[in-house]
Order: sequence, then C-alpha cells, then structure tokens
Amino acid sequence: MTWFDSMFGATLRRRFPSQQEDVPEIETWARLVTRETPLPEVFERALIRLGHHDRDASYVIFQPADQWGSRCTAPRLVAWDGAHLDIIIQRDTALDTQRFPVDSIETIQRGRILLYSWLKLDATVGGRQITRIVEFNTVVESVFNKLIDSVRKARAGIEHASDYQVEPARTLLSSANQQARRLLAYARGSLLRGEQVISVHTCVEEGRPLRYGGRFRKRTYIPGPYVIVLTSHEVIEIHEDWRLPTQQKRYGAIWEFAPLS
Repeated sequence: MTWFDSMFGATLRRRFPSQQEDVPEIETWARLVTRETPLPEVFERALIRLGHHDRDASYVIFQPADQWGSRCTAPRLVAWDGAHLDIIIQRDTALDTQRFPVDSIETIQRGRILLYSWLKLDATVGGRQITRIVEFNTVVESVFNKLIDSVRKARAGIEHASDYQVEPARTLLSSANQQARRLLAYARGSLLRGEQVISVHTCVEEGRPLRYGGRFRKRTYIPGPYVIVLTSHEVIEIHEDWRLPTQQKRYGAIWEFAPLS
C-alpha cells in the first residue's frame, strides 16, 4: 500500500465511519410505551416522580436520540394523564422537565413537511410564557396524532364522544372550489368528535412576498393558502408550508389549534 492509499483510506474513515456502528433508523423512531417497553432508568424514575405509576393509565411516548442532517434531538419522553402533559428531555446527565396543566395550554401547533413532523405547545405556566417543540418522524405520526387529539379534547372541554354534525362537515367540502378542496379536506379530517362547524374562511391565493435577512442574507418567502374553521369549541387554522418563490410544489401543512375557553 502506498502512502497516498493509506492517507486516502484514513480520510474516508474519518468522513464516513463504519456502517456497522450505525444505529438502524427504526430504532430512533418515537414509540408508544407499554408495560413491556424497556426505558432508561433515568426516565423510569422521572415517570414515577411525576405520578405516572400505571403505564396503562397514562399515554406515554418515548423518543430515542436521533440525528439527521444538521438536526439533532436528545432522548425525550412525552407523558399525558388526562390533566397534565409532561415533556422530559435528557440533556447530558440532567433532565429538563416541563409540566403543562391542560388549562395552561393556549395553542397547539402540528406541522408536517415530508418526513419531518413536529408538535409545538404554547402555554402560560406560573405566569411565564413557555414554548416546547417535540420533533419526530412522520412515519410515526399516528402515535402523536392520538396524543394531540386527546389534549385538544381535554382543553376544549369535550366530555362526550358523540359524532359531530354530518351536514356541516359535508358542506365544508362540497362548497369549495377545486383549488381549496385539499385544505378543506385537511380541515374536515381535523374535526374532533363532538365539535360542530360554525363558519369557514378560506384563502387560496398566495400572499405578498416577505423579505427576511440582514446584511449578508436575503430570502423571499410567500405564505401559502390557508383555511380557518370556527367550531363550537376551538379555532382551527391550517396553511400549507411556506415556500421559496422558485418552488412550485407543496410538501406539507401546518395546523394551529386554539381553544375558545
């Protein structure tokens, strides 16, 4: 082996580490915690300390550490007991724990852009404005969608799981033109059982360009079309992801849920 070959091989090993040490992608996905789900001991103790003694009585999601591109997420746990939503993040050897009483949650944002999804909470806890974001792979969105719907239902004060009125839901789709049907389909699928549609506002046109940036960077984004639905319990706003003016395709949507109470 020549000197050049040995140096070139060392460079490749630094840039591209051995694939045998890579963690399988599925092992980094968030998963629902059951009695049989093994958890790091530090999270087990945190669950007990927060009152989640019975895993069958709480809805718990565990998310291992993950990294993709420039993003990196620390191991975290999300636990819901019907009255509190707890988010526990492991930072080195310490835990960052935040408890959200259901009445403190002001808005819930649900975003989905291709395989990148997130849950964002805005709340006022102890007189302080607090925001928490939980990122996850869209592949496991059904696990988080059930959690989001449960929190929305508790926050909006929906006690009975009766079906929402069918006629307003049908009108929500049939009254739209072809350009707005996709957004209205998002809205119809976002209704909770027990909600009634009061009014719907749609805007299918692109907004004016917005310029962000400083001295060395300038970007122009255009807000996508949106729909706002007023129900008997909350306000639902849905808009497609923002894009660069040179792009023509949409890759996802963002949902905002704000309770009326």
